[in-house]
Amino acid sequence: MHKIGFIVYPAFSPMNLAATSVFETANWKIGANAYEVTLLSEHGGPVATSLGSKIQTSSFKRRTFDTLIIAGSIPAPAATPGLLNYFRSAFHRSRRIASICTGALVLAEADAESDRIRTALAYAKEHLSAPLSVQALARVAFLSPRQFSRLFRQETGQSPAKAIERLRVESARLMMEAGRFSAEEIARKNGFGNRERMRRSFLRAFGQPPRTIQRTVNALIQ
Repeated sequence: MHKIGFIVYPAFSPMNLAATSVFETANWKIGANAYEVTLLSEHGGPVATSLGSKIQTSSFKRRTFDTLIIAGSIPAPAATPGLLNYFRSAFHRSRRIASICTGALVLAEADAESDRIRTALAYAKEHLSAPLSVQALARVAFLSPRQFSRLFRQETGQSPAKAIERLRVESARLMMEAGRFSAEEIARKNGFGNRERMRRSFLRAFGQPPRTIQRTVNALIQ
């Protein structure tokens, strides 16, 4: 049996849990429990999502998994020393390690050689309204565009363009939840340029346009 460890932390986005259905479907297709998924956190016990609901978890301490996946959150997660240390040791013990969305930032931080990527990502988060091309990010990291693209994909498992788009849609969604900004302002402040580009990015990231997500947020608030 292949053991999957799915790591969460306070205020993670509950949308991430949908990823575990992949293993459920695989077990159903195979007709056997080939994959076992365990929800994990640093200390175990109930962990609250960004919406306030809680899920039960087990502590990841002193446990080894074939595959580790860390969830993402809005805003980007703040990694604790315990979480970083666990991933640093897991790099040598687990067959594969993956992340969802902003969880990639935790993996990058856990890698002692990823300072330049962290610097570029921090810059991107503070300048989402700017173009943020590979060339611009490479200059921040003091690397050539080719070196930066290769190292970024190696560290985060995704291209710079995909990561920047994800940061933008997460920031835009957070602004929607605040309910104080127009769609045009949200698109401009997060570097989409216009509402149509933002709509296409939301469809790629969430499978839903901004308007649908806004209606869902409004319904939850009410």
